Amino acid sequence: MNARLWNMTTPRRKLIDSLKDKEFRQAYMGEHLHEGLAFQLKANREARGLTQARLGELAEMKQSRIHAIEDPSYEGLNLKTAQRIADALDVALVLRLMPYSKFADFITGSTSIGMRDWIEPIPSFDEDDFRFALQ
Repeated sequence: MNARLWNMTTPRRKLIDSLKDKEFRQAYMGEHLHEGLAFQLKANREARGLTQARLGELAEMKQSRIHAIEDPSYEGLNLKTAQRIADALDVALVLRLMPYSKFADFITGSTSIGMRDWIEPIPSFDEDDFRFALQ
């Protein structure tokens, strides 16, 4: 295996190995969800030149709520509120289930997620096919 390919697969292998532990897997996914969405919302708000107060007006909520939602440790965001903010930012909010192998690809940048992936049945972690991940 050449060095470039090794460098691309090593983070994915490490992530998959870590995800084998169910307790770690659940904690990691929770943190990824909260932190990822908080950072995306803040980055998109700032990219549009919006203050928290202005985004709050557009989403019909208080600035203090926007501030809380942008905190990566905040765990009180529900889907309805997330959709209101996405609507205010005029972006799609996509919540989807996926197999952990595709999640590992997504996180490590190993591949893009195509439309075909949206309709495939989703295996559990134990049923997931990692045969290509470890080559």
